[in-house]
Order: sequence, then C-alpha cells, then structure tokens
Amino acid sequence: LHSETVTGFRFTTLASHCRAARDGPRRRMAAGTTPAKLDSLHVLLVSSLCDYTGNSVTARRLAQGIGAARCTCADVASFTDADALKRRVRDDAVDMVVGIHAFRSGRLMTELGVPYVIVLGGTDVNINVNQPEKRTVMEQALRGAGAIIAFTAEMLATLVSTCPSVRYKAHLVPQAILTSVPPLPVLASAPPTDAAADTAKDEQAVLEHLDIRAGELLLLLPAGLRPVKD
Repeated sequence: LHSETVTGFRFTTLASHCRAARDGPRRRMAAGTTPAKLDSLHVLLVSSLCDYTGNSVTARRLAQGIGAARCTCADVASFTDADALKRRVRDDAVDMVVGIHAFRSGRLMTELGVPYVIVLGGTDVNINVNQPEKRTVMEQALRGAGAIIAFTAEMLATLVSTCPSVRYKAHLVPQAILTSVPPLPVLASAPPTDAAADTAKDEQAVLEHLDIRAGELLLLLPAGLRPVKD
C-alpha cells in the first residue's frame, strides 16, 4: 500500500467530519451541505519534530500524504501555551489542525476555533491514560476533536474502553508503506580480494545462524530501546 494513498484517502474522508464538528463534536452536517475538501484547506500539523524520532517521521509522512492545498508542520515545543497556537492558526489562516499525541498536542487545541484531529500516540494509550491529571487533559482534547485516529486496533480498543463517548468519531487508519521506491543504483563491482572473501564467509555464517534461507531477505531495524517501547 502507498502511504500517501491510504493516508490521503482516509484524511479526505475525515475532513467533512472535522468541518461538521466546528460547532460541537456531535453536530451532524445539514442536508445539502457540501463536504469540505482537503484540497481546498490549509492544514497545520502539530507534533514533536526532533530529528530522527518516530514522531517527526510520522508527522512528515502524514504531511506528504494528507493531500491538503497546503500542509505545514509545527513543533509542539514552539508553543508556550494554547494561546500561542491559537495565534498561529489565526495569523496563518489555518483551516484545520492535526495534532500527534492526545496529551502533548491535544492540551493546546481545545479552544482553537477551528476543527482539529487527534492522532493517538503510543505514550497516550500505554502511559498517560493511567495518570489521572494527564488523562483528564486528554479526555477534554478528545471530546473536542472532530476525529480521532489510531494506527492499530489495540490502540483503538484502549481508547474506546477508556473514553467510550468518543467511539463514534474514532477511526482506525493503519500504517502503510511506500512501495514505489526508486531502484537502487547499480554500483561498479570491485575485483575480488581476500578481505571480500572473508566478509562473504562471515555474512554466510550470520545467515546460517539466523536460519535465513536462499532468496530470503534479512532486514535490519535500527531503533531506540527503551522500556516504554517494549
């Protein structure tokens, strides 16, 4: 699946829900009302944007796939309070806000004056929901959101059991991958050397130890190892 296709389609579907939520999360669109189209909106995506983190990668991937007329990213740490975000929305004529993390971003969004979407983070459902003060902030943000997105069925189930009143606007949007990756360039081959032969033997030994058979691929996933990521 192309991440752009999946994400863009789902967010386009959610746009009308967010517009309808402007005057209250349960308000329905009136008959004959033209649904909002993302390709006519300016969407602001709020997330932690520290380099090489999951949040920044997710934010930039969503920004590429949302399909809005204009989509900009802002680091949640750049806003000192909700009023700072509200000024940014007003000054930049933002139509809709997407916040990654119900607590970290959601705490700034309850009085924006424009529709907003909350994308749940793992920390939200695994840690923050068990801390009463943070849970209260999250629930307020979730109740005001036009739509809520969970990347996994487990995250969605936790959300629904924790805050059942938002079930009707919670959506499962699975993560996807971009399959149309350009092929790697062909590199010039070097003449064989004793070192190259030794390396090939070492590689073969690793593959045999891991039971990787001919034709199978071995994928390496570099990642931070922390208890919260277990």
